[in-house]
Amino acid sequence: AEFDGSGVDPDRLERAVRALMRRHGMLRARFGDDGRQQILPESAWPGMTVHDLRDAAPSAAAELRSRLSHLRLAVEQGEVFDVQLSLLPAGVTRTHVNIDMLVSDALSYQRILAELAQLYLRPGDDLPPISYSFPQYLAEAAARRSDTLDQARSYWHERLASLPGAPQLPLADDPERLVRVGVNRRHHLL
Repeated sequence: AEFDGSGVDPDRLERAVRALMRRHGMLRARFGDDGRQQILPESAWPGMTVHDLRDAAPSAAAELRSRLSHLRLAVEQGEVFDVQLSLLPAGVTRTHVNIDMLVSDALSYQRILAELAQLYLRPGDDLPPISYSFPQYLAEAAARRSDTLDQARSYWHERLASLPGAPQLPLADDPERLVRVGVNRRHHLL
């Protein structure tokens, strides 16, 4: 996403981004090849990249937009969130925000942007504490699944003795009398 404005201070924006990453563990998440997630103590974000396009040809902004819109973050290294800033002619600034949707859904993304704006505009204000995390959710969901699985296992174990045997399926011939056993492969192209 891109947000046009004016007079955005790169250092202040970087401090806001870093505060946001400290606040939200999933903005410091790393994803392994096996899909496991690890919340890192520090973000892998290298810091604010500033593109000074004030004296560049108008096509430079379009080229940057194209490159950033296809940017693939290295989630296996913990790169899941990136913010860059372009300085454009006449004091216009463009903030480029890239987030991997592995760490955020659409509603969470809106909240992240709102908090980033608040951290930038009022850096001294405290945001309300976050009392719940994605790892907590996963642990609770796993516990619920485990309880449900235990209940199901117990139910079926108690019923095992009363379950009927396998059904007797009709056979064209008694399998013991078959002389030639084989498999016929059949196919049909539609």
